[in-house]
Amino acid sequence: KTDVALRLIAEGGLLISDDQTALSADGTFLFAESISSIVGQMELRGIGIIKLDHAAKAPIALVVKLDPSAAPERLPEPALYSPPAPLKATRPPGLVTLHPFEPSTTAKITAAAAAMISGNFVAGVAP
Repeated sequence: KTDVALRLIAEGGLLISDDQTALSADGTFLFAESISSIVGQMELRGIGIIKLDHAAKAPIALVVKLDPSAAPERLPEPALYSPPAPLKATRPPGLVTLHPFEPSTTAKITAAAAAMISGNFVAGVAP
């Protein structure tokens, strides 16, 4: 997970949380934020723990399940993330399963998140 997050950060993204993430909801959207003890910190295997620029809290547009054995479907069925109880959101994020070490994984995440936010999905993950 950290490897994919680090690649997204290198491509211009911001860290929200590493390892432990607090979820909240406002009735419409789900939000993610870091727990206070690790705000702005990321553990890089083989390197150590570093501090990074970070976002305090952000709405979740897309949930990505990373599965090294996954062979991405050409056109997956629409899927939405079901948040744990008691969190409720009338606009839950899309859910996609990707192989973490495929070279295009971060580009796919960026494109899918942007399409979820803008409503530009024609077919696939978003219903």
